[in-house]
Amino acid sequence: MFEGHDTTAVAITWALFLLGNNPEHQEKVHEELEEVFGNSDAPITVKDLPQLKYLDRVIKETLRLFPSVPLIMRQLTEEVKLGKRDFA
Repeated sequence: MFEGHDTTAVAITWALFLLGNNPEHQEKVHEELEEVFGNSDAPITVKDLPQLKYLDRVIKETLRLFPSVPLIMRQLTEEVKLGKRDFA
């Protein structure tokens, strides 16, 4: 709950940073946007998103390199046995 807007802003910042440092990928994203939207003034809809395959890969790679939440902590509430090892 407390991370909602902050993690989104950080992810966008990293994506822009990476695109700025990789002009060839920036150009591919630009070409894809031109191909999908052209000179249209129509607002982007959810139906447009599946067409942005390269941008989707850029965002996923950004999140892989710079995860918004890099650590998820969990605690066992009961003992677990995996093979010959016990975990508590």
